[in-house]
Amino acid sequence: MPILGIRLRQKREEHLLPKIYLARHCKTAWNSEGRVQGTMDIELSLEGARDAELNLPAIRDLGIQQIMCSTATRAMQTATIYAQGHGCPAIAHDDACNILI
Repeated sequence: MPILGIRLRQKREEHLLPKIYLARHCKTAWNSEGRVQGTMDIELSLEGARDAELNLPAIRDLGIQQIMCSTATRAMQTATIYAQGHGCPAIAHDDACNILI
């Protein structure tokens, strides 16, 4: 009986708290060269854009409703590909730039 109570409590909490997934932008030419981009606004490489498309099946069933990203072009390009795959908006925000976790 206690196990059932724990499961019910966990189930209830799942509906109260949103899940947050973190992802890094996909590959740029500078990533391939081992160069640090920092605040330089570098676009995704063709390989990076392809990788974002290839990631879609792995994240399709996560129930993502909104995607937020930094204003860096590479982040917006990655987020836009993911958002289009989920039919949800991608929102770029200055406060999301270069966050260290």
